[in-house]
Parts: sequence; structure tokens; C-alpha cells
Amino acid sequence: MTRLLLSFNPLNAMLPKSVGNLSSLNYFSAISCNLKGQIPDEIGNMRKLSTLELDDNDLTGIIPTTISSLKNLQRLSLGANRISGPFQIVLCELPNLGMLNLSQNQMWGNIPSCLGDVTSLREIYLDSNNFSASIPSSLWNLKDILKLNLSSNFFNGSLPLEVGSFEAVTLLDLSRNHISGNIPSTLGGLQKLTQLSLAHNRIEGSIPDTFGELINLEAMDLSYNKMSGVIPKLLEELKQLRSLNVSFNRLHGEIPSGGPFVNLTYQSFMSNEGLCGNSQKHFPACPSNSKIHSESKKRRMIWIVVAFSVISVIGLTSAIAFVLMRHRGITVNAGDGGLSEVAPPRISYYELQRATQGFDEINLLGSGSFGSVYKGTLADGRVHFKPLIENVKSCGIFVTEISQRSLAAVVTWILRH
Repeated sequence: MTRLLLSFNPLNAMLPKSVGNLSSLNYFSAISCNLKGQIPDEIGNMRKLSTLELDDNDLTGIIPTTISSLKNLQRLSLGANRISGPFQIVLCELPNLGMLNLSQNQMWGNIPSCLGDVTSLREIYLDSNNFSASIPSSLWNLKDILKLNLSSNFFNGSLPLEVGSFEAVTLLDLSRNHISGNIPSTLGGLQKLTQLSLAHNRIEGSIPDTFGELINLEAMDLSYNKMSGVIPKLLEELKQLRSLNVSFNRLHGEIPSGGPFVNLTYQSFMSNEGLCGNSQKHFPACPSNSKIHSESKKRRMIWIVVAFSVISVIGLTSAIAFVLMRHRGITVNAGDGGLSEVAPPRISYYELQRATQGFDEINLLGSGSFGSVYKGTLADGRVHFKPLIENVKSCGIFVTEISQRSLAAVVTWILRH
């Protein structure tokens, strides 16, 4: 006997150790038979097996290490069980393995880098487990891989440029992980790709323009990420695209309207507050160019009015301070650059202390950001006003200097914006 198919029979039993006696089998399938317990070590005696399918049962425990003896094994499918433990390195010792399915189990830990050395692999399904850490870089060396599903795990890190080496891949599903960073532009080189899902991750950045080269793409899901930027208009060239989901991101700009976008609904783009498009499909209408120009012009005028108002207030303050200084007898001389400087008489600190009666608050005229001003009577009878901080320029001239610098800065800002 070389083939044994027991699938979809309610056996309700454990896989017996005696199964190892079926050493002539090359095909063994027992899908949905309600098998229980662990896979016996004796499975390693079935050395001629090319296909082993035990999906959708209630198998527990870890994958036996004796499985490394099945050098002829091409298809190993153990999905939808309760198999636990880490990824067994012995699986890397199966030189002819073309399909590996461990999905919907309870396995944990990281994926060993040796899996990238099994160049015979064409399909890998490790979805719906508890695998963590980053996706091993060696996995991107499998240039002949056709289908890779690592969804619903806890993989982290970012996607490398080497993801573009999957020249033959048709399905790539990395959704529902903790993948971050930007989408590498090299992913747009996978021209045989038909299904792409990166949904429910932490991906940032924009949708690469190179996605317009995915000429065979039928479905793409980028929803529930942190992506920004616009939707590339080049995606209108994807004639095979039937399903697109970019909802729950931070995209903005106009939604393309040609090609496959004609048949896409609001649900494909929802919860992107910056997107706009066809109002008949419940998208907010995009503002016209004239309206944008008008709003921009209006904003610029507002800034100009605000700027000149500020300058006017500063100028008025300067003028008042200047008049007060002249009224109180402070000498003002012209200096370099057209700015007036105050030339106060040299008076010692001791004389000031006596003139103000020890800087008594009775003689305090006011305080500002650069000192306190006191009124004092000198020994010769002159009334003098002096800041507490020595050698400070007068208030009026200081404000004038601020006015000129502020004017230059404000005008420069307006011209730039």
C-alpha cells in the first residue's frame, strides 16, 4: 500500500504508534478526522512519505524531531490543530520540502534563519500562531517562493529592500503583526503578485509609486496602519485590481478616479480625513484650484495685516519712549547705522545709591524686562533717572532696534510663505 486517505471520517482516536509500520506509504492524509493527542515519534519510520496531511484535527504537543528522517517529504500540512512549542529546526533538514503548513496552531518563538536554506520551498503558511521577533532576513532568499503567509502573529521590525527578491511570488500576506517602518519601493517589482496584504500593522510613510507596476495585482489591503501621503495616480494602471482597502490611515489628497477606482466604494477609503473625491460615492469633494488659490491669497493678506499691526504697535511704543526721554532731558546723539544712542553722564554706583536713598521704593519709577528705573537727586541738585543695571541702552532706543529687526524678520517670513 502506497496511499492511505482517511480524511473526513470521524475516527475520534489518537494516531497510533503502529502508523510507523506503514513504511511503504508515500501519501498519508487524515484531514478532519478528530484525531487527538500527540503525533507519535514513529512517524519518522515512514521514510517514503512525500505527502503528510493531518489538518483540522485536535493534535497537541510539539512536532516530533524524528520527522527529519522523512527526506522525501514534499508536502507537510499540520494546520488547524493545537500543536505548540517552538519552530522545530529539524524542519530545515527536509531537502525536498515544497509546502509547509503550520497555520492556526499555538506555536511560539522565532522563525529560525535555516528555513531560508530550504530552497525547495514554494509555499509557506505560518499564519495564526504566536511567532514573534523579526522575520529572518534569510527568508527573503527564497526567490522561487510562490505563496508566503505570516499573518496574525507578533512579528516586528521593518521590511527590507530584499523583499523585492520574491520574483515569482503570487501571494504575500504579512497582515496583523507589529511590522513598522516604510514599505520598500522594491516591493513594486513583484510583477507576478496577485494578492498583497499588509493590513493591521504599524507601517508609516507613503504608498510607493512603484506599486503602479504590479500589473497582475488583484487584491491589496493596506488598512489599519499609519500611512500618510497621497494615493499614487499610477494605480489607475492596475487593470486586474478588484479589491483595494486603504482605510484607517492618514492619507490625504484626491482619490484617483480612473481604472479600477471606478468600481471602488467608500469603504475602501474610510477614516482617512484628508482624502477627497467623488461626492456621489460619499467622498468629500476636493476644493477647486481657484478656491485653493483664493484661500492661500486670503491667508497671506491676513498675515500681512497682522505683521503691519505688530510693527505699528512697536513703532508707536518707540516713539512714546523717545518723546519721554527728550522731555526728561536725556541727551540723544546719532550713532552708526542711523540708530540713536544714549550718552548718560558717568556716575559712580556710590553716588547713585546716595541719590536714590539706597534705592528706596519711594524713588522707584517702574520695572521692566531689562532693569528697574529710579529717580534720584544728585549732589549738584540735578534730577537723574538711571536703570539699576549699568550701561544699558535707553528703553526707547532698545525698542527701536527691536522694531527694525522684527520688520526684517516678518517681511522675510511673508516672502517665503
